[in-house]
Amino acid sequence: MITLTGERLDRWARALGYAAETDVKVPEFRFWRLAWADKRRGPKVAMAVGGFCPIGYRRTEDKHPYLWVYTDPLENFRVKETERVALAHGLRAALGDEARRWDADGVVDDSTPLGRYLTDVSDGDRAQLISSPDRLFDFVTANVQPLFAIADIVEAEVAKIVK
Repeated sequence: MITLTGERLDRWARALGYAAETDVKVPEFRFWRLAWADKRRGPKVAMAVGGFCPIGYRRTEDKHPYLWVYTDPLENFRVKETERVALAHGLRAALGDEARRWDADGVVDDSTPLGRYLTDVSDGDRAQLISSPDRLFDFVTANVQPLFAIADIVEAEVAKIVK
């Protein structure tokens, strides 16, 4: 069910200029702008909606679903840890007051500089999400919007360190 939803999300995302991939082991859906990807090295940055399964299902440990920005793929582009830390600071500065909404517990400057938990979604809600591909698709497409809203900022800041 998660894989099928992921395939549908990829088709939906491509129409918007993004790609999506599914990690059923985590479980998580990762998105990136098509322009951010290199055929051999993959995307420079990924944005994720995850933790949508109930606690314990597929090793889910997060108390709530989450939105996360991953910069660790920049390692494939020979971006050093110090540069990724500087990127994290640049992202927060560019976001201004909005950065406070992206400072969840577990944010790490060199790999996951921005994140937030969807604390209004209960474990029972998550059980309902994974019971229906349509519910899961609707949940992800609605909740990925804040990530898409900061994509221009992410792209601009990444462009400063990766040519």
